[in-house]
Amino acid sequence: MVGYSFLPLVQRCNLKKTLLVVLGLCLAAFCAFGLMQPSAPVLASPPAAIDYRHWPELNPRVRPTYGSPPDLSWLDDGLPSEPFARLEMLVKHHPNPAVSQELNAALTSRELFLDLSHRPGLLGQFFLTTAGEVRIAGRENEADAPILNLNGEVMMSLSSTPEVLEYMGLIYHETVHYLDWRKSPEADRGFLYAKDPNDWSLSECIQDWDDELHAFQLECEAMVAWGMKVRPVFGNSNEPNTMCDYSLDPRAFKQQVWKKLTGANQGSQFTPPPCERVWAEAAGHPNAKEF
Repeated sequence: MVGYSFLPLVQRCNLKKTLLVVLGLCLAAFCAFGLMQPSAPVLASPPAAIDYRHWPELNPRVRPTYGSPPDLSWLDDGLPSEPFARLEMLVKHHPNPAVSQELNAALTSRELFLDLSHRPGLLGQFFLTTAGEVRIAGRENEADAPILNLNGEVMMSLSSTPEVLEYMGLIYHETVHYLDWRKSPEADRGFLYAKDPNDWSLSECIQDWDDELHAFQLECEAMVAWGMKVRPVFGNSNEPNTMCDYSLDPRAFKQQVWKKLTGANQGSQFTPPPCERVWAEAAGHPNAKEF
């Protein structure tokens, strides 16, 4: 009985071993056959590009309390149809004396030249020019003369009180640039505004940042005082006044100014290559060293 019961066990074990060997040979043959067949190469996905310019929106820790529009009863009879007469009215009735008095006096005395031509991508600009570059009232200005450029096409299209106030804010912004330039030492007056931005030095990039930050700060103070919670941007009456909402939070406001200057929020501005890192560092951008 013992031998009878042992022999079938041996046979069963040999059968199992045989099956395992056969299966192993089949698996080996299958793998070899599979390896010999052509197959599509497996390519690693390229790493996603890192947008080092991206800067998550900073929420202002405090928002300003907006005031009320200034007295605009002088608009009851409408704005003049002649461009220079229209600008003269906007300047003389400006709520801020920096415009109604100082800018008005500079334009009247021709200490400052006026240019109402359309410059692509710009609503206004203060700059110095070379002789003959701009003709004003039929005469060529001398070299390095201060020029106040305001978009005359936009000015002539003003059709609502908010648009008039926004344009007056623009005038104020460029007036601040002019007054800052006039108050600077005589030897330093031409170092920035008459040069090609591509040729600016690092110190000039810093100066331009400081000048713009100052002008936007004062412009926003005026907009807040005038109750401009929504800025029309001359045709879009539903755009929030986000920049001035942030004007009481220095870090968040610098972010807004950086976006405005670099076109990060509209794609229409030009950042001089020497200024990319300088402006990013001045604004507190977390990836400034990558610029």
